[in-house]
Amino acid sequence: MIWSKTKKALEALLANSVKAHVQYHVTSYVTNETGIQRRAWITWDGKELANFSDSAYLHAVEQVADQLQNANNPQIGNRFRDYTGQAEQIVADQQQILPRYSFDEAVERYLSLSIDDAVIDKDPVIKALAMLDRRIGKRRLKQITIDAHTHPLVKQLYERRVQAEAILLPN
Repeated sequence: MIWSKTKKALEALLANSVKAHVQYHVTSYVTNETGIQRRAWITWDGKELANFSDSAYLHAVEQVADQLQNANNPQIGNRFRDYTGQAEQIVADQQQILPRYSFDEAVERYLSLSIDDAVIDKDPVIKALAMLDRRIGKRRLKQITIDAHTHPLVKQLYERRVQAEAILLPN
């Protein structure tokens, strides 16, 4: 599906309380150094909340992998160990930088899921999009559990939705 249709489909699922606040953006451009750059991002009142950039993601993963390798004493045979998988998890969870392809894949899946499936999905992007969905009412928002293991993006969008709905939650 082309982006303009996808964006309309995403915006049609936004709750009334967040429609004026949330914007979805996608771009691609060519640079001399690295070729095609692809980026998607979500903003709230013009402030960027989520960044899905291939180049930023790859750069962050390389940095974290180098740090992991250096921390594990590369002189003792860890020189050739691949820390990429571990670094990808750290970047996704802690730095909240995800590759553009993860946004594209998540949006495509999200648009075909029921809201019940979206809320329990393991993909943090799908869960985050569900927090803004009009199919989740106030009563259901109160029932959603946000804990220390919840992805920061999901937590952030949940908190913004609860605030926009003026819901008072118990501590």
